[in-house]
Order: sequence, then C-alpha cells, then structure tokens
Amino acid sequence: MTIKYEKIKHYIEEENDKECKLETLKEDYVDTHQNLDLRCKCGNPFTASYHIVKGKNKLQCNDCSFKISGAKQRKDGQEIYNYFINKNLIPQFKISEYTGAHQSLPYICKEHMDKGIQKISYSNLKSGQLCKYCNIDKNRIELRLKYKVIVEDVGLIFDGLLFINNKTKIQFTCPNHTNEGTQTMEQSNFNVGQRCKYCGHEHVANIKRKNGKDVIGCFINNGFTPLFNKDDYINNSQKLPCICNNHKDIGIIYPTYADVNSGKGCMACGKDKISGENHYLWKGGISPLHNYLRYKINDWKRDSLKKYNYCCGVIGVKSNDLIVHHMYGFNMILDETLLELNIDVRGQVNMYSDEELQQIETLLIEKHYEYGLGIPILSNIHDLYHKVYGRGNNTNEEFETFKEDYINGKYKDLEEVG
Repeated sequence: MTIKYEKIKHYIEEENDKECKLETLKEDYVDTHQNLDLRCKCGNPFTASYHIVKGKNKLQCNDCSFKISGAKQRKDGQEIYNYFINKNLIPQFKISEYTGAHQSLPYICKEHMDKGIQKISYSNLKSGQLCKYCNIDKNRIELRLKYKVIVEDVGLIFDGLLFINNKTKIQFTCPNHTNEGTQTMEQSNFNVGQRCKYCGHEHVANIKRKNGKDVIGCFINNGFTPLFNKDDYINNSQKLPCICNNHKDIGIIYPTYADVNSGKGCMACGKDKISGENHYLWKGGISPLHNYLRYKINDWKRDSLKKYNYCCGVIGVKSNDLIVHHMYGFNMILDETLLELNIDVRGQVNMYSDEELQQIETLLIEKHYEYGLGIPILSNIHDLYHKVYGRGNNTNEEFETFKEDYINGKYKDLEEVG
C-alpha cells in the first residue's frame, strides 16, 4: 500500500519537532521505497526513504546524528571523577579537563602510593584494567593458586612462588626428601617435567644400577672369585672383596664393579697387559679393522644429517656439533658382515687382502642402509646416552626410552654432574 505524499510531508515537517524539510516534489514522488530529498535543520541535505525516516527517526543528516549519539554516550567529568574514586584511585585531574573515554587521565593508586602518578583511560578502567602494580599483584595471586594445584597434583608440597628478574621460580618440598628442605626451580623447567632433584639422582642411579646377581656374574666372567653376596652390592663405585684367579698369591683385593666391568683387574694383571694380544685395549683384533671402517661410511653419515636437516634428533636444535648415532650398533653390523662373508677376525688391517677389505667395506655399507639411516645428536647428549646405556649392542628401544626421559628432564642433574 502506497502512502500519500501529503501524509509523508505532514509527518516529516509537522509531527516531529526536528525542523526537517521535505524537498522532493509531489510530482517526483513514486512510493515509500524511494529515497526522498531532505534538508536537516543545520542546512545540510541528505536522503532517506520514508521507511528509514519512520522506523529509525532519521530526521537529521549524518553529522547531526553523530553529534547526538556522542552526546548520549559521553560521560560528564564529575561522573568519571567519582568512578576513579570508587576504584580506590585518587584522581590527579580536574573535572573540567575530561574530554573523552580514551583520554589518559593521571591518578595515584591508594594501594601503591609509593609508585607515584600513573595514567589510564576511562575506557580501559571500565573494561577491568587496574593500576599497573595492582594488575601484577592480581596476576601473581592467580599464578600462585594455579601452581599450588599443579604442584600438589604431582605429589609435592607447594611452598610458594618467587618473582626474580622477570623469572618465576617455584618453591616446593618433596615428601620423600623433606630433610633436604625447600627446593627452588624455574617455572619453565617445572613445566617440561623436572621435579625433585634428589628423586632425579635416585632415578638415574636406578637406571645404571645392576642387581647383585649380575655383578657377581661379571666378576666371575672377568676372572675373579667373588667374596661377597648379591645382597652386599650397593653401587658401581663400591669396593668389593674378591680374589684374582690369575694371581691368587696376592690375596684378597677390592676392585669396584665399574673397574671390573670396564676390564680392569688387579695390579698384577695390569702389568701383564703391556703389548700385543695382552694389551689392555686388545679386543680380539677387531679394533684396528673397526677404526679403519669408521671412515668408510661417510656417505651414510651425510645422508643421515641431510634427513634431519642438520638438526639434533633429540631436541631439534641445528648445530655443527653433531654425532650420527647408530640406531643399530656399528659393532653388530660389523659382526654380521664378517660372519656373512666367512672372514675371521685378524689383528691388523694389513692382514686382510685388498679384495677382502673391499668385500667387507661394500657389504658393511649395504647393511648400514638396510638397517636405516642414523640420527644426528649433539655430542654432549650422545656422550650422555652412552654414559647411561654403555657402548656397543645399543638398540632402537633404548634410544627411544632415552629420548623420552631426556625431554622430560630426567637427566638434568646427571648432565650437571657430567
């Protein structure tokens, strides 16, 4: 239904006290959907359909609309002044100086008067922001509550937080080591899984510790008669009584398990191991060949480095100090190579013919690629791995366990000791 021109003109010019004028002529009027030519009381022309005029009371130009809207939203200086006071702030501005919600206004916080004058806009204050130092206190309280729950959930006793040099440090007591008192740890280290350092020492010790039965077997296999029981063994630096089978005349001696396991014996045995096959580094003639072949797998090493983009396979850091770790031990690959070629172990490399060396080198390289590329590891992490798991006969399962434990921070204390 079309509304008559006269009715529209009456509504615009007489029913509303807006001093707005309709300038569209009657002969140009079509229907209520067309844009009408209007003139605001300020003198500016503007256009709007009758539906907009009636529905949104559009009886002024955009400039006047913005002014009216701003006036409705704008707070007066007294109201803002009182709002600051209600927020426990002492205004340092005059009521007449307030111009808008985004204006930075000076104030003093009653809780932090020693910090002097600060500034904040009304809009930021209304959105929940506080004095800078109140915000810091609020965040610290929330952080303490958060870490109290986290620390107690992992079975530790929460003793509080320290905020030093922009670093947050967690204080806690381990129920298993209460005699050690409060421990302090950076938040970042705690978040990656580090916990009580004394529990860490015990964990590493348990990984490395052999049971007494295995220790006795090691002594026997290395030519000693143990004079201790399996329950007497505590750790690998403990001196254990035994008799050297090759030098029974010197009586009881007290080597450690670490010494015996590494091939060291009594002093008399040491004197016997001075040259040739009796030298303490002799390994059945495999060492010279082993060392010679280490330089023949450089292509395999380069391919391994490229696969990992020259980054450490444990922590992902790019470095020039990388060692390519065998996921399947080099010694095991060499043993299989010699066995498959039916070539025996000899004392020196020159005891093999050129043809035999070429066969060994070719098959050794093939087997390296069959077992897969190695993993580049930072040299210090590589040394730590072998410190924990020993050298030779290492497996993929050992490495994956080590990687998970290292990322979780279980070797942090062992690294520091090393």
